[in-house]
Amino acid sequence: MKIRDIVCGIWLIISFSPVFAGEKEAIHMEYSNRRYDLRDGMPNLLLETLYQDKQGFIWVGTYKGFSRFDGFSFTSFLSETAINILYFDTDPQGNVRAYTYHDVFIVDKNDSIRSIRLVPDSVYLNTFNSRNLPEGYLIFENQDETQKWLMRWQGDSLTTVLETPELDEIGASKPYLDIANNIMYMPSLKGLNIYDIPKRQTTFIPKLTIEAFVRHSTLGLLGLDNDGIYQLNGKQCTKLFSCKFANHKQAVEASDGSLIIKDFFSIYRFKNQQIETLVPDCKGGNWDILYDREGNLWIASQNGLYNYLQFDFKNYYVENDIVKSILEHPAGTYWLGTYYGQLIRKTSDKSGFVQYPMTKNSSFLFGSAAINGRLYFPRDNDLLIYDQKHFSWAGFPPNTEGYCRVTPSGDDNLLILTPRGIHLCDKQGKSLRFFSEEFLKQLDLQDFLIDGKGRWYVSGSTGISIVDGDSVQLMKYKHTAFTVPMCIDKQGRLWSGSENRLNLVQNDSIITVHRFNGDFIQSMMAVDPDHLLIATIQGIYILDLQLYASSGKTDFLFYNHRNGLTAQEAQVHGLYRDSQGTLWVPFTDCLVAFDPRKLIRENAPPLFHIRNCEASTDNVHWLKTDPEQGALSYKQRNIRFSFIGLKYSATESVRYSFRLIGFQDEWSMPSQQKEVSFNNLPPGDYIFEAYADAGSDDTRSDVQTVRFSIHPAFWQTWWFVAVVVLLLMFICTGLALYIQRKKNKRLLEQLETEKELNELRIRSIRLRSIPHFNANVLSAIEYYIMNFSKEEANRLLNIYSEFIGRTLREVDKASRNLQEELEYTQLFLQLEKLRYVNKFDYSIDIDPEVNQQQIQLPNMVLHTYCENAIKHGFSGRSLGCKLKIQAKQTDNAVEIRVEDNGIGRTVAANRNIHSTKQGLEILNRQIEIYNSLNKKKIVKNIVDLYDGDTPCGTCFVIEIPYGFVYH
Repeated sequence: MKIRDIVCGIWLIISFSPVFAGEKEAIHMEYSNRRYDLRDGMPNLLLETLYQDKQGFIWVGTYKGFSRFDGFSFTSFLSETAINILYFDTDPQGNVRAYTYHDVFIVDKNDSIRSIRLVPDSVYLNTFNSRNLPEGYLIFENQDETQKWLMRWQGDSLTTVLETPELDEIGASKPYLDIANNIMYMPSLKGLNIYDIPKRQTTFIPKLTIEAFVRHSTLGLLGLDNDGIYQLNGKQCTKLFSCKFANHKQAVEASDGSLIIKDFFSIYRFKNQQIETLVPDCKGGNWDILYDREGNLWIASQNGLYNYLQFDFKNYYVENDIVKSILEHPAGTYWLGTYYGQLIRKTSDKSGFVQYPMTKNSSFLFGSAAINGRLYFPRDNDLLIYDQKHFSWAGFPPNTEGYCRVTPSGDDNLLILTPRGIHLCDKQGKSLRFFSEEFLKQLDLQDFLIDGKGRWYVSGSTGISIVDGDSVQLMKYKHTAFTVPMCIDKQGRLWSGSENRLNLVQNDSIITVHRFNGDFIQSMMAVDPDHLLIATIQGIYILDLQLYASSGKTDFLFYNHRNGLTAQEAQVHGLYRDSQGTLWVPFTDCLVAFDPRKLIRENAPPLFHIRNCEASTDNVHWLKTDPEQGALSYKQRNIRFSFIGLKYSATESVRYSFRLIGFQDEWSMPSQQKEVSFNNLPPGDYIFEAYADAGSDDTRSDVQTVRFSIHPAFWQTWWFVAVVVLLLMFICTGLALYIQRKKNKRLLEQLETEKELNELRIRSIRLRSIPHFNANVLSAIEYYIMNFSKEEANRLLNIYSEFIGRTLREVDKASRNLQEELEYTQLFLQLEKLRYVNKFDYSIDIDPEVNQQQIQLPNMVLHTYCENAIKHGFSGRSLGCKLKIQAKQTDNAVEIRVEDNGIGRTVAANRNIHSTKQGLEILNRQIEIYNSLNKKKIVKNIVDLYDGDTPCGTCFVIEIPYGFVYH
């Protein structure tokens, strides 16, 4: 605690000291970095320590809890407490341990936290002294800092490794434990103690007040003191490099072998016996640094978390101004023109403003050029020329839209682009010829190139004009409107940017290769034979030309504020490459310099992890689960996976692909989606596979796999299906038997019905062949033969013969139409009149609407009614008997009436007239059978007729529907 107070006091004193008054630099540089604060999700701005776990996550200890960072978001722990986290390490199970003075908080893979009390209140963890120790080793001290213990983890408890007076004297330093040789290096205010732990012997080097150590891969063990860097070899110590450092020193070796050194105020890089100040003034002080596995430097300060993102980008600032134009001449000397007309000359170690004859305040524009020893600087009102330490103006008339790009044209002449045309000038800037918009077939000129064959390419608001001598070809398409930047790659292909479209001139046409959604292309340049760099408003894209040429795929590396490019909005046509291959890009807030070869370096794949698996029954409420521990319930058929690819230097380039074998066997297209859900999965075994890449196929991570099963419900199991199948088989068999039995029963009933109908027909024919009826008819015919003419007798005999013939022929018919039934009935009535000798008369009245051919009647129905009327109704009467047969149309049916004026049923019954009633019984039974075969029924009725109270006849009524069937 006291050490931190001392360091903080030193920082405050220096912070408020008078600034050294020297010549003010025109431009100052800062390495690009990103600061994370409360707005990014951190729990506190006062940081204490940093740590990268074995999975690659960054852990940040603060004064109020701690956080885990994955490149996109912070997951905070204990953020609602006042717990100060001082140190991190990892236990043997892979759980991260976060230390306070007395306790340790252990975070497992499910983000559950448990705490362990390390030491009593009278003992404290000394994180300052523990900073350089191997993981698992810690130094504790008593309250007044007079006694210290070196301890290590064994299981869930701490054991003492070293307790010696030399350890008590280490003070504000970071001792170093050489585990391989069992040697402890313990600095003190008097010198350095080198302690052999097994032998318990000390070697003392006086006056060597080293504060921190670092093990270098080639230089061995190095020590940092206030006056420089020391090299230790056994018990020998030599000074390697002299340099002044402040307190709170710490060092790590970078991937290129350089040494990153920090004190409380600054960050340095030591390489090849030279030291470079990377960060001259860390705001809030450097409490801890972390050099991660990708080469990013993280700084924990009292003003948030800083990431210096591999030191790829240098940002140059001009106070209250913006750089618009860059030019190198000679190598190592740069001329910078600004928005407010300032001209700056910069060398490797200093920069200053250059005085030149000002005509009026105006801006420098892009497109400066060094040609044959002269420097040409386009302005928005003229062209400034620098030749052998003298400035001059070309003398162009004022142009409100500016003079843009200067290009050599051969023969010591110049070509100068303006929005309204191109000037051909001599070396002094005198215009020799002007190529107008009309000649170029172009409006609002934007860019100008000359290819290896001497052809001009001019871009503008109408597309691209190709000028070959006096021939001009305009390439104009919908997707080339407002074409701004152009470039020619190493293969001679012409690329252009039209708003958000990246276009390629191919033969005699222009194709769109890619669209940058929500963005705008500002400038572009081929940085090597295989890569095209495109600067947009949102950042910088690098296209793999070789991959595009071979497969047509457009894979981009992308840089913005998340992975090092903190400047905002690249300016139009701002790209400039110097003699060393460094690329300079003016942005609206600063000038950025970087080596594109470093950005295109072989990228390592992201560290990929499947973070969570959640299951849900309703796709709304999700429950974290570990599917590899057991099968999921059949109700948990919605599965969601979340994953992350750790790539702190290229977070915007990380893409994910996945598949679910057993449901979706094909890999998904790469996307930046870090979560995927699968809904309504059927029971079964599945394998979820996923991987990440850093924006290209050759940076794929290893495939991570999660196997899981969804347990079927009992009705989805094989045995249940087997039981159901067997049951269905039994049911089907039973149904088949039932149907067959029913069919047999119906067939039997049908046979019985047919049998009954046949018996009824036989009985009916027997009735028709009653001996006394035939005898009476034959006697009547004989009487006619004896008393009347032979012709009349023959006529009656023919009637009888036809009646008997029809009776025998049609006895097996179930029905016949009305016409046939009437004909048969008339034969019967004629014979009966012959028997009874004018006892009765009959009439037949048929409604013309009745279709006599279509309507079907039960066989002999009219004959039966007529026979019954004559036999019973007319008994007891000798004269005046009448029988009427009527038929009329009703709703889709025919109503037939047989009416007599006989004595009525009541009188006939009282007279005990002999009758078997078999005729009506047979007819009624036949009708019952026929009705059972039809939905619409035959309706029959017998109406007794009265004259007052006296019976005067009987009426048989039957209604037969059309379409009635008899079989």
